[in-house]
Amino acid sequence: MTIHNLILTSIILILFSCCTNNSANSSQIKSDTNSRQSNNLPEAKVDTLVNAMEQYAEIIRIIQKGNTAFIDVDYIQFLTGDAAIEAAKKVHEADTFVTKDGKIEFAVLNDYFIVNESKKIRQLLVSKDCVFDLIMNPDRLHPISGNSLKSLLLIYKDSPFILTLNDKGVIVKIKEVFVP
Repeated sequence: MTIHNLILTSIILILFSCCTNNSANSSQIKSDTNSRQSNNLPEAKVDTLVNAMEQYAEIIRIIQKGNTAFIDVDYIQFLTGDAAIEAAKKVHEADTFVTKDGKIEFAVLNDYFIVNESKKIRQLLVSKDCVFDLIMNPDRLHPISGNSLKSLLLIYKDSPFILTLNDKGVIVKIKEVFVP
């Protein structure tokens, strides 16, 4: 009977020690979380960056209703390098040339190729705090003077754009893509 009690006591102690270690780890995790929160890290910005999605798009139309702006966009794939060449070859739009040693090479003009498999138009809300990153080139067809919705209205048909959407699908950044 003594051995039986000794075994039961050992099992209970082992189980109790496992439970105690888990709660110690749990409090350590809580402590780490609290220390991260006390570092004054803005939680919303971290979440926004993690959940943000970048999408290449052609802007079809910009609609302003009072202080609210919407943009009709058509998502695209903006390919460069080998991916651009392969995509262009599939639709018979790759440039071909013969090298000095007789090999046939493929290329795409300016090393980019745009693929638009779906013509679906999406209407997206533009955040009131949207950041604009437009190319300031005085020689462009429609010169602009700043990064704003007003400037975007002048040049949106000139280039593709990279749209950054938050987790609610609202545009928080619009970056113009340079195309030669």
